[in-house]
Amino acid sequence: MFPQKVSTRNLAARDGVNRTIIHNIFVEKGLKYQSPNTLPELTMGQMQKRTAYCSNMLETNGEKIYETFFNDEMGIKLSETHPKITWGLPYKKVKTEKPLQDIKLNCWGAISDNGATSLHIFHESMNADLYQKVLTDHRQEMEALYPEGFYFQQDNLPAHKASKTWILQNGLGQFDFPDYSLDLNVIENLWSSLKYAVRCDL
Repeated sequence: MFPQKVSTRNLAARDGVNRTIIHNIFVEKGLKYQSPNTLPELTMGQMQKRTAYCSNMLETNGEKIYETFFNDEMGIKLSETHPKITWGLPYKKVKTEKPLQDIKLNCWGAISDNGATSLHIFHESMNADLYQKVLTDHRQEMEALYPEGFYFQQDNLPAHKASKTWILQNGLGQFDFPDYSLDLNVIENLWSSLKYAVRCDL
């Protein structure tokens, strides 16, 4: 989809209707006015890895998903809790207060069909040493939920890649995760909901 081609102004001009009609249709369909994310163009190799990952899941009817911990980190800044774009009356600026001091928190967590670990809150940047410490601290929680063993999924953050050998040596059944595939990691939905809850709580 090309955002510049689906603005209410362009659609109204193309179809010869009022912009308000287009706007009302969007709202009725549950669409939101928001800033788009820029996505990278995948290489052929990256697309093949995505296909192989999904094929692997289909071969087992998705059973691995129910035996897997999806882990990830999320950072949230106080300044990011305020909307950068919003609806408002024409020719009238919508005002919002900015925090006097910006604060950032980082969170790590892992979720599965059987349950989730507790959140690990940290301020520093994630590196391999910290990542391995976090996994060590929360491993008992994961083993309690899957006493007979589980799979472990992580994305390709540098700290994750650097810990791949350590993870295998410590008996976590990791399987490869394709690049640029946040849409395949279910914990991303949890982070989005958590950030939304924080914004609504301010």
